[in-house]
Amino acid sequence: EQSVFRRPLPTTLVRFASRTGKRMFSEALRDGTAEPYFPLSEQYVTQQEISFCALGSLTMVMNALGVDPRRRWRDESGPGWRWWDDEMFTEGACLPSLDDLRREGAGLAEFAVLAAANGAAVNS
Repeated sequence: EQSVFRRPLPTTLVRFASRTGKRMFSEALRDGTAEPYFPLSEQYVTQQEISFCALGSLTMVMNALGVDPRRRWRDESGPGWRWWDDEMFTEGACLPSLDDLRREGAGLAEFAVLAAANGAAVNS
């Protein structure tokens, strides 16, 4: 049986927890350019499906920006939280289905369409 555990990071990227990554983050803190990190880190989620990296990122961004999903998160019997989740972005006629996204993933253009269709102001 073939499986994958932790794909290697491309050599052109820097691991966040590496010595270089920590130095770069410290420099960003010192220079005042790390501010966007904090609201995003408060909303950190892992993607629910291997091909949902765009949806996991969009979930974090929408929650960090405080974009109201205008519908309840999960079931109707709960306290009524309105919160973004990976599976909430495809509830529109012009959007790809979750099955399509499982098969094909989403690129930056689809990311922008999903964000705009769900209430985010998108500049492209």
